[in-house]
Amino acid sequence: MARIAGSGLDQNDRRYIAAAMRAPMLEREYEADLGRRWRDERDRKALDEEIRAGHAMAGVVIPPTYLTDLRRGRVAEAQVIVDAADPLLRAELAKPGYRVSPMAFGTNTDCYQPAERKFRIMRQLLEVLDECRHPLTIVTKSALVERDLDLLAPLAKKNLVKVFVSIGTLDRALARNLEPRAASPQRRLDTVRALNAAGVPCGVMVAALVPALTDKTLEQVLEEAAKAGAREAAYIILRLPNELKAIFREWLAAHYPERAEHVISIVRQMRGGRDNDPRFHQRMRGTGNYAELIAKRFDVACRRLGLNGHGGGRRPPELDCSRFVPPSPAGQMKLF
Repeated sequence: MARIAGSGLDQNDRRYIAAAMRAPMLEREYEADLGRRWRDERDRKALDEEIRAGHAMAGVVIPPTYLTDLRRGRVAEAQVIVDAADPLLRAELAKPGYRVSPMAFGTNTDCYQPAERKFRIMRQLLEVLDECRHPLTIVTKSALVERDLDLLAPLAKKNLVKVFVSIGTLDRALARNLEPRAASPQRRLDTVRALNAAGVPCGVMVAALVPALTDKTLEQVLEEAAKAGAREAAYIILRLPNELKAIFREWLAAHYPERAEHVISIVRQMRGGRDNDPRFHQRMRGTGNYAELIAKRFDVACRRLGLNGHGGGRRPPELDCSRFVPPSPAGQMKLF
């Protein structure tokens, strides 16, 4: 199921390590944090390739769901697990009791990492979902999603896909410091335009929103994304679980020492006096006066810009779960 370490790698891949491990490709999470409704736990499936290189961010490195020995600070930037995910996906979709609900990509880590250019794992998964007419959502900060417009556009015509582009700030210098190997904010807006032009419903994910640092451009991000064609919007306040709190503090001290104490103070205010609050319904948005102010600003801006159904007469339609056709055990579509 996995590519063995070093197989198929050339000198251009030297900073990637393909570990011969079978990572848990299908994992269930809860969507309540983002305010959407699902029938039960089985209705929320996050499929996330364990590709962990290139899109590093000081506050988003390795999620807690990953293996402990690969969550050692910046080891995320040096190691990558490459797994043949499409057989796992076919096996899951072929189960007799499988219940269809939109499958979420990019919720734990970006599904369009630089390594995707070579290994094309996301592309293979999209091909399976296209065959099975399975609905999905994507969150990414990468322009590489444009490569798959030939698959996404037909899916969109069947109301089977939505794509959210992550833009934390429009400040080029700040974005370069936070995410040194990710696409620039302006390039991400171009991606929103490309998705919109291809007929793919798209939105903007303002994340991670760093208090007293990136939140100043919240309304600007929403406005420019709406101009580019975004129809929906969401945001996520910076989270600092496990090792991330030390990494983020180190990053702040190196790049913004004069703001470091203030930023951490507000983060802790929003997390009940701690660096992180892991509770569902709280961890993505925070609590307290500052969190409430952010939520109010976001809501006012969305209303003004017509995002999330405001001003359009109705909310965007839910993705269609009625078209699903399970794959055959052999990987071929059933004819009858």
